[in-house]
Amino acid sequence: MIDYFIKKSSSLDSKELILSYLEICKNLMFQEEEQVRKVMQIMTKNIRLFAYKNCNFYRSIEKINVIEKSMLIDKSKWFVKGIKSKEMLTNGTSTGNKFYYQVLEETFDQIEANIHYGSILDEFKIKKRPTILCLLSQHLHPQATSQSKFVILDSPKSPLHSHGASDSIVHIINAAPDLNKDIESQFKMILDYTVDKKFDIILTSGPFINSFVYYCKKYNIKRNICNLLSNTCEQMVLEDVLFLKNKNIIENYCDHMRCWDGGASFFTCKYNVYHLMDNLSNCYSDENGRLISTDYFSLSCPFINYWNGDYANIKKEYKRCNCGRLYRDFKFLEPRDFSQ
Repeated sequence: MIDYFIKKSSSLDSKELILSYLEICKNLMFQEEEQVRKVMQIMTKNIRLFAYKNCNFYRSIEKINVIEKSMLIDKSKWFVKGIKSKEMLTNGTSTGNKFYYQVLEETFDQIEANIHYGSILDEFKIKKRPTILCLLSQHLHPQATSQSKFVILDSPKSPLHSHGASDSIVHIINAAPDLNKDIESQFKMILDYTVDKKFDIILTSGPFINSFVYYCKKYNIKRNICNLLSNTCEQMVLEDVLFLKNKNIIENYCDHMRCWDGGASFFTCKYNVYHLMDNLSNCYSDENGRLISTDYFSLSCPFINYWNGDYANIKKEYKRCNCGRLYRDFKFLEPRDFSQ
């Protein structure tokens, strides 16, 4: 499959190449290094050539150095017309500026559900119809508006809430913990909710996990609550998840992220190795520690040599992980400052 894709790649236009690549994308990092590097080269060249031909912003500059948000404010120069797209924006803060961009609508669900979240489901052998406790206060589901404390959804369409599982049962708290109220009672309510349940996945973020650990300690929780604790959106504290694992409150954990502005993505496998997802974007870190990425799929607004504000240390050499994937040593150093 990989060699066939490489052979036919030169005969495909930019969009055809991307759609063809999706057929091999998920398992690319299990292949031989020579094949991986060749495919990365093909996909990087494809989006660069497309941008030079179709994007006014890239046509206007002689050489692509590092591209920052401030250079992409004029959407009339950056966005490519005639491509069916989905509008996105960075979360920002109450004082920060939100950054608008687009993603290719035709590939969004497959990348998010099958490749990002789906790779994690496969890695940790999550069953076909998982039960999920979704505790992402940053991304409350629109149906989570009931007066009850939790709502239960049968296979929500959003890959984020379903963790990419097309057939799932998702329990969602109907409000984010309110810092102006009694936080302890809110976390006690969540812990009480898990008493007679065993979840396949708890999907949440670092700050929530930190508070969760505090109240697990306070209430001396000893029961097993979930198979996989899945962390995204914000950094987790390793000490927190190791405490939960050592106490058998969780069986496994995964730290992962997909940055749609620029395409940089990573996840930890069952051996706790960080895998930068070179199958989704071509990333490197410069001398200043900036994480710079080229997104293979960004036809509607190309991201080439783009710095989204994150810092990381990325090595060039590949190793073979015990999980079977090739990987480059990668350390996420500092997240972007959303107040800028």
